[in-house]
Amino acid sequence: MGKRKKSKRTTTRSAAEYSFAEALSFAKKRKLDDWTRLLSKNNGQAALEAGGQFADLQRFHREVRSAGGVREVVSDNRGYAGRFHIASQLLALKNDFVVSTVSGLNRAPLESFQLAESLQDLKLKAPGTYPGRLFHAIMSNLLFPDGKRGPLHLIDRAGELTVAGKGKLKDAEWTATYPEELRSIIGCDPLVWLLTQYKRKVKVPPVSQKMAILLSGTDMKNRELEQLFAPRKSKSDFKWPSMNQHDQADLISYLISGISRLFRSLGFSGLVLALEHDRIFSDGRKEIKRKEPDPTKRRRKTTEFERDMRTCFGALIWAAVAPDDIRKCAGTRDGKISRTKCCHGELLKHTGGPNSTTAYPFTTTKRCHLGVLYSTTPKNEVSDQGYQMFGRHNSIVLPS
Repeated sequence: MGKRKKSKRTTTRSAAEYSFAEALSFAKKRKLDDWTRLLSKNNGQAALEAGGQFADLQRFHREVRSAGGVREVVSDNRGYAGRFHIASQLLALKNDFVVSTVSGLNRAPLESFQLAESLQDLKLKAPGTYPGRLFHAIMSNLLFPDGKRGPLHLIDRAGELTVAGKGKLKDAEWTATYPEELRSIIGCDPLVWLLTQYKRKVKVPPVSQKMAILLSGTDMKNRELEQLFAPRKSKSDFKWPSMNQHDQADLISYLISGISRLFRSLGFSGLVLALEHDRIFSDGRKEIKRKEPDPTKRRRKTTEFERDMRTCFGALIWAAVAPDDIRKCAGTRDGKISRTKCCHGELLKHTGGPNSTTAYPFTTTKRCHLGVLYSTTPKNEVSDQGYQMFGRHNSIVLPS
């Protein structure tokens, strides 16, 4: 692999540069109109800046750039929390992080998802499971420091990556399914396979767009996915997983970890996720209540949803902050694991249980420069159970 392009911002930023004013200035520069309008409302900025929250945000970004980090943002004032989330992501962008902001499962991205027409034309479906929908929302809302968005831009950027002895990734020919040149850097087998497909000959639309469609998440059956990349070289030629199971937190966090390492190899500081925890859970509960009239089934589905989403949040926290010596899951071929006796023990449950053939590691074996910023309210019954067990992290408490 060629040398990673150094981040433009290598010096330590002063605390004064972490402020609403700096965030607003960057929003205007990148013409992010929605965020500019929200930050322009002078409501509580002085209280937030005086309370030291931006100094803690600066420490969080340093942790993510160094290895990975997590912060819980606690607030009973939705307006404060929303503006702080936006300001934090803008400051992350200014420091060369790629960001994704998810305000709920049923809320549209900041901009219409650029692959929507392709999904419709190819009769593809976004994931129907809640973990898959969370992954789809994260990828749909990817925002780069230059203002570009989405998984297609990531595929285009990754194609320009220079590989030792191969030239640019988009021009490279591969014989191995998981070339060690990519595997050692990215550490996520499904993503490694996907990045070897630039030269694949497929029917319309172009292969880069099909790669982006897979990277956005879909619950197509394996046979349908294979037909998307036809003609195949062999029966075992297709190595991308379908997101069609309700307990795929391991696959979600594994892919996010690999994607974050890919961002790092492209010269970015890392990936920062801002997740509105309470809204995500609220969306799921309301949807189940609307669709399921039977009280008993509704309670069961709600319990399953909360368990699966809690595991997703826990897995992402684990991926962000677990030390190097306890990150490994027992691996076999195609990145899948053969048993569930992993370093995390019973803390996290793999897809399908002990005898699963569809389970993946929860993260890459090396730190992935992933940042997770999740917001809760003080009295939230889910957050009260605590995510600290998945990885110790501090809270940023906003004023009322």
